[in-house]
Amino acid sequence: MNPASRTASCPLPAEGGDRVPIASVESAPIFSGSTSPAPVRDRPPEAQLAAVADSEPGRKMPKIRKTASSPLRLHEKKGCIFCQIVHGRSPAQIVYKDEQCIAFHDKYPRAPWHLLVIPRKHLTNLNALKGEEGDKALIGHIMMTIPEIARQQGIDSYRTLTNTGAAAGQAVFHLHFHLTSRRAPFPGR
Repeated sequence: MNPASRTASCPLPAEGGDRVPIASVESAPIFSGSTSPAPVRDRPPEAQLAAVADSEPGRKMPKIRKTASSPLRLHEKKGCIFCQIVHGRSPAQIVYKDEQCIAFHDKYPRAPWHLLVIPRKHLTNLNALKGEEGDKALIGHIMMTIPEIARQQGIDSYRTLTNTGAAAGQAVFHLHFHLTSRRAPFPGR
């Protein structure tokens, strides 16, 4: 007997007392490795529900509620807050803007002076940069603008930081640079 042509069978007898063939060994997805789909439990919640709904067409499925515990899902659900600021649909205390970037006070400052500098173009983070001339020019412009913004604010010593990815602490998935200083700006600025 050719091992490739053997069929797996159910150990319980069917009505007629014979074993019921399940699938041939060569077509069984459990043995095929890379061609088998990911187990349902390893899929995102939406895909898990879709798999169950496909297998049980009449079943009413619950809706997945996206929560703030997942910044990426919050971003998908409510839209990008920084894009809303860029388009003037969300309030912000803007201190600088030009054709490529905007700087504004952080709503939840972690230092006496805490600004965010964002590009007008939506980029998720540094990993979204493609190495194209436009992206290089944009990042160069932002890096050259940051010292100008600090000078305008009366700050000569500051930290520049960006987080790339949720594991690094990125909470808003629009590229942004934190400018912080332990020293408040000069009076009157």
